[in-house]
Amino acid sequence: MPIFTNRTQNVDKSYISKILLLSLYLLAFNVFASNLVVELNKGLPKKISHNIHSYLGDLPTNNAERLLFIANARTKITKAIQALGYYRATIDLDTVDEGDKPTWLIKINITLNQPTLIDSSEIIISGDAQYDEVFRALIKQQGFLKGEILDHGKYEQLKVSLASLGLKYGYFDGGFVDSRIEIHQSYHRAKIYINYHSGQQFRLGRVNFSDIDINNELLTQLIPFNDDQPYHVKFLRKLQNQLEQTQYFNNIVIEPKNNQAIDGIIPIDINLEKNQKHYFNFGLGYATDTELRMSVGWKTPLVNRYGHKQATKITYSQINPVGQFNYTIPLSHPLDDVLQFELRLEDDVYGDIDSKYWSARLGRTKNNESFISEYYLRYLQEDWQLNDQDYYTKYYLPGMTWSKTTRTGNPINPSKGFSQYYNIEFSHQRIGADVNLIRFYAKWKYINSFNENHRFVARAEVGLLAPERSDIDEISPSLRFFAGGDQSIRGFAYQSIGGTIPNSLHREGDNEKVEFIVGGSRLLVGSIEYQYKFAEKWRAAIFLDGGSAYKKDKFKAVYSIGPSIHYLSPVGPIRLDLGYSLSKSNPSWRIHFNLGAEL
Repeated sequence: MPIFTNRTQNVDKSYISKILLLSLYLLAFNVFASNLVVELNKGLPKKISHNIHSYLGDLPTNNAERLLFIANARTKITKAIQALGYYRATIDLDTVDEGDKPTWLIKINITLNQPTLIDSSEIIISGDAQYDEVFRALIKQQGFLKGEILDHGKYEQLKVSLASLGLKYGYFDGGFVDSRIEIHQSYHRAKIYINYHSGQQFRLGRVNFSDIDINNELLTQLIPFNDDQPYHVKFLRKLQNQLEQTQYFNNIVIEPKNNQAIDGIIPIDINLEKNQKHYFNFGLGYATDTELRMSVGWKTPLVNRYGHKQATKITYSQINPVGQFNYTIPLSHPLDDVLQFELRLEDDVYGDIDSKYWSARLGRTKNNESFISEYYLRYLQEDWQLNDQDYYTKYYLPGMTWSKTTRTGNPINPSKGFSQYYNIEFSHQRIGADVNLIRFYAKWKYINSFNENHRFVARAEVGLLAPERSDIDEISPSLRFFAGGDQSIRGFAYQSIGGTIPNSLHREGDNEKVEFIVGGSRLLVGSIEYQYKFAEKWRAAIFLDGGSAYKKDKFKAVYSIGPSIHYLSPVGPIRLDLGYSLSKSNPSWRIHFNLGAEL
């Protein structure tokens, strides 16, 4: 039988109808209140009270069920108490029939007396697993201590854990030679004996892919284990995940052939079905930075048998329309080592500058499980207008990026996490650029939850632009630094913070701006935020943002503060922030709206 599959099953609608009718019947039946009230004496430990109610089960709803419930109550209560080590308890039952009232009362009075204690335990692991450190660690974690109260649940859980660990690590012939609890006739003490024989540890063998029109070498690169490697289910799970992440397939079934093992080596059969040729998607969104956005996307997850893929997306908004084309070619690994070509056309507003640019980028991206790195060459051509003057520049920009994200819990709403991103690129006239420069940018984000309801979020950004000359006004706006907006300093408009230059067209008395915001060669931004979860899907927060984008030696920080409300949707938090500037002379509240994962 296959142990890994992502096939979507078709369900018989008539079968669903029958289940719904049965559910309605059971719901109607349970509307009737119970005709018996169970009352336990006070002072019992919660664990024992819960176990008694669990053993007793559902309360009766008619006379016949009530009589049967009362008749079996003592036996069930005895089993519930003994399961937790109390073999010498006394149980008194008193049933009260109040005549004309339909509900009876059963009073249960329990005196636990002294529990049965563990005198000794012997846990034996034989077979290949006796040398396996994971079994020793399990016994150390879940084993028994002399003098602790006997708990049958803990004993059974250890057996389940041993058997599960055996299957997880490839001990498929494993089983219990003997397992028992010996209780002294005085019920004072008990001995535990478990003997688990694992047999041999099986090993992973040859992986056989179904006949499919994809280069076999490409598929082989996704196998995260070598032939004859000791079996572990994590290797098969990783293989399943990697096959899914390629997006080449719409159905994947991994089937270890245990019954075909030779000398302990298990062949692995994988049945694959190719994904559909093309995907199209349409989107509609809104954020205060870019206002209303509309997008259309086209993906080809498998262009040819060599694993090439393409993605084209056009996003339109009044402030920031973007067109983007990506083409990906696998190199030594379809996911962890790829060559990417990107073509991008974009209009954007940087401070008081309307810019239009297009860029072409060729880079190699590698994921080595510690960092995702990319080495690339980018061509950038940009034109803009300022102070009634047209500007045009072009660059050849070799660059490098490194990024890493770790998170705990839900990937969309993590309880803890840390992301870091670094980028450096440079240009020189000797390689065809109009300007010599070096540009560095880094950002970090940290999330930590103190418990289920309290959460702390901090982020920071740093940027440095070092052109050959100190004046950056002829540097492309997309290479300069700006601050302000949803993802920067709230309470300020999108990319509205930066260095300024005088408006050469301004005349006294007219309505033109005195200065234009043109960005800076430095960036320093930070934010701290406290979040409190007050309902299952809702969080309230308060934040403090600060920093600036500025020209060299002209740093003047601005600050904002404000409350926030988050709705925890399945696609990420929907955030509504109210930012209030602490640095403007006549500030007003500014609304920021955003949607998406925080890391």
